[in-house]
Amino acid sequence: ITWLFSRQFKATWFTLLVVWNLRQAKSKAAHLCSDDAERLLASKHRIIACLGTRGLRELGGVFPKIGQYLSSQGDRWPDEVLVELGKLRDAMPAAPPRATRKMVEQQLRRPLEDVFRKFEESPLASASIGQVHRATLKDGRVVAVKVQHRHAARQIP
Repeated sequence: ITWLFSRQFKATWFTLLVVWNLRQAKSKAAHLCSDDAERLLASKHRIIACLGTRGLRELGGVFPKIGQYLSSQGDRWPDEVLVELGKLRDAMPAAPPRATRKMVEQQLRRPLEDVFRKFEESPLASASIGQVHRATLKDGRVVAVKVQHRHAARQIP
């Protein structure tokens, strides 16, 4: 429970910081000529978007999914924000190979070598909840192995 409260507190605090920074930028931009205001807002949007993407990634679980959804709302966000949030779709960090191996072996209840002729340690894709690896079964069939991140179930509020 303490862990969940901590994540909710972090998310709330983070949201307040982003909103405050956006309001500050708009307030400063109101006192500038249009070209300077556009440049200021574009740079602030980039900074806030980078921090926002990093924060959503660190919070894990459903939070990167929220960022992925927001990145599809092109008419509601500046381009700088959409570009950064779009990174949550295809640039999520993968779990370390040792952790992935351990997770798969626990689920299969046997060593990888007993099931697969080849298991690629580098994932084809990695998302907020899990990642996908290419593998070849003992009979020669090529398969995709979905591996849920270790704490994924616990991270979804």
